Amino acid sequence: MIQLGLSGQAKYWMDLHIPNRDAKLVLQGGLGFLHSKGDTSWLLPFGIGVDYPVDRKMSLMATFLLNFTGVDAGLGNGTHLMPSITVGVRF
Repeated sequence: MIQLGLSGQAKYWMDLHIPNRDAKLVLQGGLGFLHSKGDTSWLLPFGIGVDYPVDRKMSLMATFLLNFTGVDAGLGNGTHLMPSITVGVRF
């Protein structure tokens, strides 16, 4: 199965101060559309993450994202949940 999704998201960074003074908690949410197997439906992504600076030029980031959608994925009608975890390096 191929799925194609497009969403716009807003992010909010909050200072954590633990264990690094520059560490940030990242909250995000948005709205979009998802297309799968000839069916198109709404998409609501919500997530939480941590941005941890290693030094002035590089930071480690991890995000847990939940995508809610009404697209028919072969599992019956109703709302479906698609979780994801992303780990990366920003520089």
